[in-house]
Amino acid sequence: MKKIAFLAAVAAVFPGIAAAQPGVGPADPAAAAPPPAYRSVFDDLAKGVEDGQVDWRKANADVAQFPRGHADYVKWEEQQSGARPAASPAPASSAAPAAAPRPQGPQHH
Repeated sequence: MKKIAFLAAVAAVFPGIAAAQPGVGPADPAAAAPPPAYRSVFDDLAKGVEDGQVDWRKANADVAQFPRGHADYVKWEEQQSGARPAASPAPASSAAPAAAPRPQGPQHH
């Protein structure tokens, strides 16, 4: 309450403070404003991922040596390292899985 009284007293003593503001306010459409600065959102992105050009014919030939895709690539890696292929996991037991237990409690049919 004292704050309001103080502000009222200041406004009464200095009535020209609020009215002395020159020009237009920021909400006025005629107010001058600096033009917006343009900055592309792509400025910070990498400019390219390749250091040089690759001959597309050579790239196609490199890929063509693996016609079955990953299977041929794995086989090629094994030949390069001299490693033997990993043994396949043992097959799961042929017994049928046990039936799930029936829920207990009231049955609503």
